[in-house]
Amino acid sequence: MLEFPTPADIEKLCDKVKGYENVILGSFMTVRAYAGKSSGRLSDEQVELISRLQKESQNFILLIFGGPYMLSSLDVQKDCLIAYGTNQDAIHSAVDAMFGKFEPTGKLPVNVPGRYAFGHSV
Repeated sequence: MLEFPTPADIEKLCDKVKGYENVILGSFMTVRAYAGKSSGRLSDEQVELISRLQKESQNFILLIFGGPYMLSSLDVQKDCLIAYGTNQDAIHSAVDAMFGKFEPTGKLPVNVPGRYAFGHSV
């Protein structure tokens, strides 16, 4: 997913996934100290895209790569898995967990204000 998808990008992607039973979206985030409060958070455009895909997809899975603070701007209504990294190992582990190769046992090591408490898990 693009960091700042345009309205045209959002429409194009939503149109592409119509008719699919399963939709998986990976969202990658890199924390940048110089970016201030916006670092570690999704852009408004990303939030709009995720919200639309959640509503319009029968089975929607969100894979978050980078950290849990992305959840602070989302109303996650469907399946979501967080990997604390953006490297190949994190990606492969998240995909393996998603397809049932192992049962994730992680818990949030932080509070996500207004959303989830320290220690939350599924």
